[in-house]
Amino acid sequence: MLPQFRLLFLLALLLPALPAWAEIYKYYDSEGNLVLSDEVPKENADKVQRLEARPVMTMPALAPDGRRPAASAKPVAVRRAESAAPVIRVQSPVAEQTYPRGGDAIPVAISVSPGLKDGQRLEVQLDGVASDNLSVINPDQLDRGAHALQLRVVGADGKTQASVVVPFYIHQRSVQKPRAGK
Repeated sequence: MLPQFRLLFLLALLLPALPAWAEIYKYYDSEGNLVLSDEVPKENADKVQRLEARPVMTMPALAPDGRRPAASAKPVAVRRAESAAPVIRVQSPVAEQTYPRGGDAIPVAISVSPGLKDGQRLEVQLDGVASDNLSVINPDQLDRGAHALQLRVVGADGKTQASVVVPFYIHQRSVQKPRAGK
């Protein structure tokens, strides 16, 4: 293939990717609605704000054995001060939420920020019983009533650096009063 055709072929392949590099503009239309567009409007062009693209936050996947990836796979991230205490956030189970027995499994969704450092570990307990890998809670395996998910970050020295308790409830329908018919 001639060099000129190779260059033309390469340009033809890259041409569809050009819209991905387009600028993004923010403005409000005449009715007060927010508009995000890649084109500047002809009217009120002076009130248009160009948006800056920010890097996307990424999180490395865990290894199949549940451990953190090797140091070479860590993404570049903004670090907080080393003295900052970890913060545990629990998205699921929802605190004070009632879940039906016989219903779907309850996912355990938590985050620790900043991430765990060398020597730190996350301890997870359900009703005071430690669990190494608690990713879902099966309501059928729990008695009806109150339950607690306890999480704590433990440092290399064995001291608790952060902890949280999430109370939730399991509801079981009474066999004395079955659900009314349709």
